[in-house]
Amino acid sequence: MINILLLSAGTNACYHIARVLKEKFPQQFKIVGTDINEKHLIPTAAFLDVFYKVPGIKEDGYYEHVLDICKKENIKFLIPSFDDDQKLFYPENKDLVNLNIQSFGVSKQTLPIYDDKLQMNMFLEKNGFSVPKHYEANDCLPNNIYMVKPIHGVGSVGAGVKKGSDILDLDTDGNIIQELCSEPEVTMECFCYETLFSCVCRQRIATKSGVCTKGRIFIDEGL
Repeated sequence: MINILLLSAGTNACYHIARVLKEKFPQQFKIVGTDINEKHLIPTAAFLDVFYKVPGIKEDGYYEHVLDICKKENIKFLIPSFDDDQKLFYPENKDLVNLNIQSFGVSKQTLPIYDDKLQMNMFLEKNGFSVPKHYEANDCLPNNIYMVKPIHGVGSVGAGVKKGSDILDLDTDGNIIQELCSEPEVTMECFCYETLFSCVCRQRIATKSGVCTKGRIFIDEGL
């Protein structure tokens, strides 16, 4: 039996991970989950073997609380599904390494661009990828439309479309200003394991709080 810990178990990602593990490999995994909400408020609880209600990630003691759970439940694999968890429980985290726990989070080397949209834009551009052009506030034309979003934002919180004249009157510190791309919006789910690579495209038709609620799933060799 392999003990696996899902942090922020109330997320959609954790729900699907827990469901697949429990339905396909019921005898192979013990699934432990944490969340700031009560157990009866998260759908994932139906597939968990053990649940812990924990403090908010910004609260004192959260990090130590998770480590205590890791020790108590003899965790082997840890999945940090939420962005802030990624910053704490990355694979090279010495506390996790000392406990012989493997994290499926973003590597320490990747975190600086993972957490910074401006750095990510520059990184992709440097490596030959086409990215939306970004602007300084003073370069915005009054009658043009731009996309403005927090550099360290998540879940589309604080993101929106604004006219150049409005941007000039805003405090844009901490935001990235980009050209507004045309629809359709397509996200891609990519999976790579050893020599296997697969990719599924998803056209986002409707969203709520940054999460796709209606989409068209398709395969596109060009993409």
